[in-house]
Amino acid sequence: MTHDSNIEDRIRQRAHEIWLQEGQPSGRENEHWEQAKGEIESTSTDPDPDLTESLGGADDRTETVPPQQASRGGTAPR
Repeated sequence: MTHDSNIEDRIRQRAHEIWLQEGQPSGRENEHWEQAKGEIESTSTDPDPDLTESLGGADDRTETVPPQQASRGGTAPR
């Protein structure tokens, strides 16, 4: 089993859990997938820079501005 398919299996399982927790609503598959994907990405011990691309989603992560810069209205360096 490849790394990508293992992550995809974990996302699929988590999305299913979310669906069950929300009472099995129809038409929310994409929302559940994206939520599960975000959770799996944030808890991954082996970050994969190609994870988002390989799973077909957009990278919607944002940079965090350190508190000292935020208080001065600055932005995080890129």
